[in-house]
Amino acid sequence: MQTALGLTLLAAPLLVLFAVERFAGSAVFGAVAALSLSSTIQLVGERLWPARPLAPHAGPQLAVEAFQGLVYGMLVGVGTIFAGAALVSAAKRALGFSFALELPLWGQALVLVVVADFLDYFRHRHEHESDGLFWRVHSVHHSIREFSLLAGLAVHPLEPVFTFISYGFVAGLLGLSTQATIAGFTIAMIAMGAQHANTFSRLGWLSNVIAHIDGHRWHHDMALSSGRNVNYANVFSVWDRLWGTFQPAEPFDGEYGIEPFRDAYPKDLVGQARMALPSDYARRVRALVGPRDRV
Repeated sequence: MQTALGLTLLAAPLLVLFAVERFAGSAVFGAVAALSLSSTIQLVGERLWPARPLAPHAGPQLAVEAFQGLVYGMLVGVGTIFAGAALVSAAKRALGFSFALELPLWGQALVLVVVADFLDYFRHRHEHESDGLFWRVHSVHHSIREFSLLAGLAVHPLEPVFTFISYGFVAGLLGLSTQATIAGFTIAMIAMGAQHANTFSRLGWLSNVIAHIDGHRWHHDMALSSGRNVNYANVFSVWDRLWGTFQPAEPFDGEYGIEPFRDAYPKDLVGQARMALPSDYARRVRALVGPRDRV
């Protein structure tokens, strides 16, 4: 049952993306349909097979999560990709470099996801292994104290820029079409968007290739969140296997979040955005760390 749910979470939205693009001729329509279906399946899974009991999210919290998902995750993410692609394309023209990858739309989309996710593995790993700007930005996402579709939307406004700039770079460098770029972004979002659902979902042996909820829970383990971590890959877990950061998808009963914040991390948009500032981050850490730990 758990494996069937995991395969459905990935396969059903991908099939819808392909079908709608094929028959409507628009990757944008396909993206809307596929991501809507992905969210619906996650919500149904959380309702029928919850992994942990969750308290209802209050109205203000729901508003923050919706804003982060739609504005930060989608608009900033897509904007970053096309802005990055435009800059790289302009640089290519200035250098007289006119290469464009001659593949069908879905071949281009797959190349985009594979190459960009490979580059993004190292970005994500650097976020955890540094204590600078990249970690302070990423700490917003790791401040979540539960796994759920809505909680997983929590990101700093710079996070989509850091995450998707590699997609823009690859799309511009390889001269990928707009339709292929949107399709590739949607494939990545189907995989990444399903990683925080509060439901029992597995991929079986495919977890060795595709990053999913069952392995991503370990990435949010409070004992590992800052410093050296595991399961950095956002789409293809094979990168973790190759670079020695793979944690098998075993049952997880740990605690989500980051120290020393736990439940004291800011929940509002402004407070979270300010955590990128070294002064704000350090001030909040000092307020939470006991006198003995300050010595």
